[in-house]
Amino acid sequence: MKPGATISRMSWALAALALAVLAASPAWAQKEIQTKRARGEKDKVVVYHFQNTGTSTEFGYYSYIIPENIGSDLKRTDKFTVQTFPVVMEYVDSGASAEQRKNRIRMLADRGKEFDAQYVITGSFAVENRIIRIKTQIFDVDKQKMRDLSETTEELGALLLVIIDQLSTRINSELQKDIETRKIHATASPFLPFYERIKGATLGMSFGQASINGDWGDIYQDKATLVSLYLSYDLSYLTARPLFKNLTGSLQFDYLGAWNSKDSGADSNYLNIRSVGLGCAYNIPLSPAFSVTAMAGLGGSWTTLELLDEGTGGPPTTIQKSDSYDPYASLGAGLIFQFSHLQVTTGFTWRTTFYSDVFMHMTTVYFGFGFML
Repeated sequence: MKPGATISRMSWALAALALAVLAASPAWAQKEIQTKRARGEKDKVVVYHFQNTGTSTEFGYYSYIIPENIGSDLKRTDKFTVQTFPVVMEYVDSGASAEQRKNRIRMLADRGKEFDAQYVITGSFAVENRIIRIKTQIFDVDKQKMRDLSETTEELGALLLVIIDQLSTRINSELQKDIETRKIHATASPFLPFYERIKGATLGMSFGQASINGDWGDIYQDKATLVSLYLSYDLSYLTARPLFKNLTGSLQFDYLGAWNSKDSGADSNYLNIRSVGLGCAYNIPLSPAFSVTAMAGLGGSWTTLELLDEGTGGPPTTIQKSDSYDPYASLGAGLIFQFSHLQVTTGFTWRTTFYSDVFMHMTTVYFGFGFML
């Protein structure tokens, strides 16, 4: 059997597994919601400082007074965990373009994940001719939907705290309706603790073209394809310590096949490398949807080398076969693009397999995708 057929079958098998994970994703998202309900935890609400969209800067301090009071009012209901965040989030209303709203949903989803929150509240205010206009938006992190509340318009002659109290009542009413709807659809499950524990894990696969260097490269002339299946875990979900904030641990399975025909001048042979290893990556976020990563890994390889007799009129036959078990080390760098739960990766890795006679060095350019649970 030619090596290309083996790699093709493995690629289709890994693709089928990835599609199965994607198909199951709505159920996992619902289970995550049910977990918090079953444990009696309060939903967390993050309130950003409001944007001043008016021409006057005289009332700029309303930017934090409004969200601080909204947060205090929600806390008093004893139904939410509330955190106000001292950053002004630009307000994107329903009249914005589809692309603007899509980018905003992506950013709010990432902020919700960062704070482990179910809701993110943003807003804007403008004061013109002693009239204050307040716009408020509620973002549901689980459903990834933005909800615009009706605009509040009042004269500043009225007490500002009374205006904010009325706004807080409307926000609380909207959140309560949403929670009640979820309770109707949520059913407790004995597997909920398990779903909560795997939060932060990513299952994915990648494909790469390996360039083999040195003596091994002279034999195989870069004819090597690498297919990988990996399970990574965001260590910030494991502990709140700053050291682990941008670290990811991973378990990876690799399959590499290289074939050298007699036309190259060397004996016809087939190299098959299967390996398993542990890795660690440090991610540097450059935007909510884009980050740079540096990684290192250690593991073990099981290598099978087959010498083939291609004959003249039939399929190749194996005339000699040998196996070897050896350690390897790898380094790499790449890019990660995050689209909600879907992750797209690309980059390169350098890897050395420590054979007892001649080490194998190879550089791989890869492309992959994964799904964050």
